[in-house]
Amino acid sequence: MAVLGCIADDFTGASDAASFLAAGGMAVWLFNGIPEGKTETDRIKEWLRSGTPAGGDTGAALVVALKTRTQPAGQAVRDSLAALRWLRDCSPATLAQIAYFESRGGIAKKLEPALVLDHSPEEAAQSLWHFLENHRGQPVLIYSSETAEQLQATRKLAGGRPLSPLLEETVALLASRAVERGWRRLIVAGGETSGAVTRKLGLNSYDIGASVAPGVPVLIPPQFPELRIVLKSGNFGQKDFFFRALEITGDDKICEPQRGDAT
Repeated sequence: MAVLGCIADDFTGASDAASFLAAGGMAVWLFNGIPEGKTETDRIKEWLRSGTPAGGDTGAALVVALKTRTQPAGQAVRDSLAALRWLRDCSPATLAQIAYFESRGGIAKKLEPALVLDHSPEEAAQSLWHFLENHRGQPVLIYSSETAEQLQATRKLAGGRPLSPLLEETVALLASRAVERGWRRLIVAGGETSGAVTRKLGLNSYDIGASVAPGVPVLIPPQFPELRIVLKSGNFGQKDFFFRALEITGDDKICEPQRGDAT
C-alpha cells in the first residue's frame, strides 16, 4: 500500500489537499497540527498496518495542517521538520517489509550506524562487501531502517553529526561495487538513498518496465540494458514487496520496457 505524507502551511490548504487526495481514491486522515501522544500515533500506525484502509483504492494519506505561513521563518522550519519526523515515524512500510523478508528466510544484514560513524563510507562499504561476496548468487538485503526508539538512540550516538549522508554514500558505494562485480538487480528503498545510488552509477535515463507496486516500476537504463533497478519511497509497497521485486526483476519477459506503439 502506498502511504503519502503531506504537510500544509495552513488548515485550508491542508483541507484542499486532503479533498484532492480523497477524490483520487486515497483514504485520507487530516490533522490540525502534529498529533500528540504515543497512543494517537500507535492508533494511526495500526490503521496503516491493517492494509489498504476503507475508501483507499490507491493507498492512504496523512495530511498535517501547520501554521507556518504566518510564523517566523525559524519556527516554521522547526515545526515542518517536526511534522516530517512524525510522518516518518507513522510509516511502518519498510520496517514491515524487512521483517517479512527475514521471516521468510531472506538473507539480511543491518548497516549499523556505528559502522559509518566510526569509519569512512569506503571502509564501511568494504565491510559490507565481504558479506555480499559470502552470499553471491543469493538475494541479500542490506538495510538501515530503525524504529522510533532505535532512531532516538542513534541520534544520541551520532551526537549531532549528520548520519544520513554517510549511510547514503555507503550504500551507493556498495551498489556501485556490486554492479561492477556482476550483480544485475538492485532494489533500493528510500528516496535520498535511491538518488545517491543512481548518481554513483552514473545513470540518468531509463526505460520503464513492469510495476512491482503502484508507483514503483522496474527501471532499465538504456546504457546498461541488462541491469534491473527498482527504486521506491519508504512508504510504498505491500509487506512482500522485496519478494515481488525479486520475482519481477528475475523475469526478462515481465521486465521488457513498456513503450507505446509507433504511429
